[in-house]
Amino acid sequence: MKVKDILNIHCLCIILQIAGQKLSKTHNLDGIVHHILLFKNENTVLIKMSPTLQSLIFKIQNLHLKCWIHEEPLKLIEDNEQYISFENLPEQLKKLYDLKSYTVMAQCIIDECMAVLNGFDKININEIVHSLKYINSWLHYDQVSFVASMILITLNEDQSIRQKAGILLNLFIKKGLLLIDSVLSG
Repeated sequence: MKVKDILNIHCLCIILQIAGQKLSKTHNLDGIVHHILLFKNENTVLIKMSPTLQSLIFKIQNLHLKCWIHEEPLKLIEDNEQYISFENLPEQLKKLYDLKSYTVMAQCIIDECMAVLNGFDKININEIVHSLKYINSWLHYDQVSFVASMILITLNEDQSIRQKAGILLNLFIKKGLLLIDSVLSG
């Protein structure tokens, strides 16, 4: 995955998020969205992809499924001085923000867990541990959610995936990436 490719996809996602609704009236955006999702699938080792880009791709995928209709109109913060800080937002907007944040975060954590589990056969376990230690991973932000996601994913998978998850969690504890309390809580 090249840095230039990541920047191109990032810019494309931002453009589609802002102008997708208008562009969809005059252009067929299926090919562009397919290109973005193909990029995500080809680079399944999402450990290299930033959480911000993962979130943007998830938003574009949802907007495309909803025919580019936003759930609520976009408001520019600059146009409304009273909403500059999160504390000044009305309760309804705070709840909506929290709900969307948790939904996007949950999807990103699940995607990262799947990438780690699927990459287990292809990549040496020490490489996985090393990369999770030194790059921007959800494991650093919320260990309990990461473990819970890993466990939830494995419940629907076959025995080999469950064994991989168990081995990974044990190695994460041994290497200091996870606390035993996080695993027990998850």
